[in-house]
Amino acid sequence: MLTLLIFDLVASKGRVLQTEKAWLPVFALSCLVACLFRSNGILVVILLAVVLAAMALRCRSAYKKPAAIGAATAIAAMLLTGPVFNALGVTPAAKAEGIGIPLNQMGRVAATGGIISDGDERYLNELLPLELYETVYTPTCVDSVKWNPEFNEEALSDDFWRHWLSMGIKNPVTYLESWELQTVGYWSINQPQALSHNRNIAAGVPRNSQDPVSLEAWEIYPQNKLGNDAVHSLLCTDQGFVPIGWLSWFALFAAIALFNCKKSAWFVSLVPTTAIIAALLVASPIWYWERYAVALQFLLPFYVVMLYCTGSVRRRPVPIEQRARLSKIFASPKTRTV
Repeated sequence: MLTLLIFDLVASKGRVLQTEKAWLPVFALSCLVACLFRSNGILVVILLAVVLAAMALRCRSAYKKPAAIGAATAIAAMLLTGPVFNALGVTPAAKAEGIGIPLNQMGRVAATGGIISDGDERYLNELLPLELYETVYTPTCVDSVKWNPEFNEEALSDDFWRHWLSMGIKNPVTYLESWELQTVGYWSINQPQALSHNRNIAAGVPRNSQDPVSLEAWEIYPQNKLGNDAVHSLLCTDQGFVPIGWLSWFALFAAIALFNCKKSAWFVSLVPTTAIIAALLVASPIWYWERYAVALQFLLPFYVVMLYCTGSVRRRPVPIEQRARLSKIFASPKTRTV
């Protein structure tokens, strides 16, 4: 929804604000939903607000209000999920949730016997006993490290990034390997497990469709109001998807096509897509899961239609004078001989 609204804004060069009075409130609501429904939604809205502000400063004042709304919504969401939630006693998300890739990079160095200084070794041991890394570390998922009973999450606040950088300088190849193994599903186009993966919902935690006992442990008691036939035929929990890697490359192709067709302003509508992919490439906790990029699945028709609109906009009728000159050229005997 947010992407479609932005496309209406840039394709109309801001005129949609005058013709559609509901655009601004719907845009504000979409920004708020994006911020609150996914942890990377705030990143999407912040990046979008920055790009819109840059465009407002450069060329069009029509982008000022959307930029201000995006920035205000992101700030409001951060205040709500930060100080307000703390005051209400809401348990914050674990610190390890946003640093999955860096944490697994350090874990790979420890598990494979990389070069580690004494200070970094003490820090790793503070996070998790050193003897556990070889058995706990999983190349494609950080959950086995951060969810281990021996993992000390409080140590993440003690110069984590300094130790991460120190180990990365000494083990750059190991860091690159760790990044590849933990993000491969989002940029590779030929991984068999990604191409055939169909457990987007069934693989969730808790196992909300196949394990009622675990649901009861969470005090969740679902009731099927539609009947088993509807659940298994109309609302399939195990269903094939267009692989995320394909969609990532297709989105990149769409961005290149926009610049090539001199429609670079339309790229703003791809900012949410870009932010989602970027978040996965720097913070994904697992090598592949469709739900992390399900917005790209829903946006596939938009990518196709946008590319079609780009091509149709580029076509221009040939002026009458130019057509007359071309007719004379192709009508001459010399041209017919050639």
